[in-house]
Amino acid sequence: MEGSLTNGIRNTPFLRIILPMIAGILVARSYTVPWSMLGGSLVLVWALAWMGYRKRESWCYVVVAVFLSAMLLSQLHRTKDPLPKGERLLLTFQVIENPSDHGRWQRTAADVGYFRYEKDPKARWRAARARVLLWVDTCQRVEQGGQYAALAYVNPIDTTGSGYGKLMRTRGFCGKVFVTPGKLLTRSPAQTATPLYYARCLQSGAAQRLDRLSLSDDARAVVSAMAVGDKREMSPVLKAAYSRVGASHLLAVSGLHVGIVFSLVNIMFYLLPAVRRGHILKNVAAVVAIWLYAMVAGLSPSVIRAAFMFSGIQIALAATQYRNPVNTMLATAAVMLAIDPNYLFDISFQLSFLAVLAIFIAFGPLYRRLRTRYALLNLVISVLIVGLVATMGTAPLVVWQFGSFPLVGMFINPVVILTAHLIVLLAVGWIVLPFSLLEGVFSAGLEVCAWVQNAVVKWCANQSWAAIDLHVPLWFVAGYYLVYVLFAVWWYGRDESKFTLDYDA
Repeated sequence: MEGSLTNGIRNTPFLRIILPMIAGILVARSYTVPWSMLGGSLVLVWALAWMGYRKRESWCYVVVAVFLSAMLLSQLHRTKDPLPKGERLLLTFQVIENPSDHGRWQRTAADVGYFRYEKDPKARWRAARARVLLWVDTCQRVEQGGQYAALAYVNPIDTTGSGYGKLMRTRGFCGKVFVTPGKLLTRSPAQTATPLYYARCLQSGAAQRLDRLSLSDDARAVVSAMAVGDKREMSPVLKAAYSRVGASHLLAVSGLHVGIVFSLVNIMFYLLPAVRRGHILKNVAAVVAIWLYAMVAGLSPSVIRAAFMFSGIQIALAATQYRNPVNTMLATAAVMLAIDPNYLFDISFQLSFLAVLAIFIAFGPLYRRLRTRYALLNLVISVLIVGLVATMGTAPLVVWQFGSFPLVGMFINPVVILTAHLIVLLAVGWIVLPFSLLEGVFSAGLEVCAWVQNAVVKWCANQSWAAIDLHVPLWFVAGYYLVYVLFAVWWYGRDESKFTLDYDA
């Protein structure tokens, strides 16, 4: 066993990178080290690592250097408060998410570009570069990608007794802004040619194509939410049902949905590497398809994270000789944490990462034991396995974060994961091929899939045993995932072929 573990660690070099990186981010969250001390120590340790790179003990210097680098990055990315609180301000901002209705208010997120004090008309404009939670009265309409000016107060985000407040601070939000009736002054026609603007145009066009299909209200709401990230037509009752059974992730375009597109493109171009330079074309096409879908879904922060993660997976798989998915995922996570260490504390990043890691680890062995001689049945089996292992991979974190476990989710996730695959694939197919001749086929397929998914979710949500209250300590969750990764590394050290994701393995 020791030899297998050593071999697995040797073939998983990013395990020795990600652990000190996480430790550095966690330490920096609680302690602040003077910049001079941190910078000097970092330069010294990296110099020692460089001078002794051929020696075995150089890894010790590298580990310390990664730890200090993560602390430095964390301190640089701490959420700042450039906007004054308690003062009425004139703000210019760009909406970065699709607004969702909450009674009287529309809730969204916005990047504030400039501000000045309203009480002093001669005051100069000041650059803010701050992200805020934006609440706009429903009598005033805003849309993703739009640029606006408004008179409003910036309110602090409560982080004392609110887990949601801490999460928003972690995601870089520095305050809440409420725009009351009559205070949304204008929409700026200038500088609209941004990625968000083009993403909104693509998203709007995709939503219009979906509107051409003959779907019931609930089916249309689910298809729009899952395919293009537009949840404005979702009824509160339907949202509550999905939340109770732990299936809310289906309604927000994120890792699952981008992963479906990732899988679809790789399956479509499976034989392309057989031709000269075909492997390059396959990987380029996959990355382009991932980001095109992210644009169609509106380029929300969760979609961007998912697109970046799967692009990293695609590039890593293309660049490595052996398909070690554990090392691939750890490398992708390390790059993402280097870009923004706050991702470590984002629940959507955590769940996406753990779900994909669980699929990469457990899918191959389970699929090889359950596959049959029938291709269609094998496809169904593979989707069911994906749902099961993703649920088991994220269960401890879900219980620790939310204090409850959607018991029914373990049983319905394989079913709704299957319907989710079909809904996204059919919706994307219709967006790409919006021919009148195929309208009836796509309408019927989406209506059936959405009806089955909604019926299962609604029935289960009405059961008293749908969720159970359960609490686990943090040390248990951390230990669970550490053992999980070490077991995967040991298993990989025994036989590299055990991790292949190819259906014909």
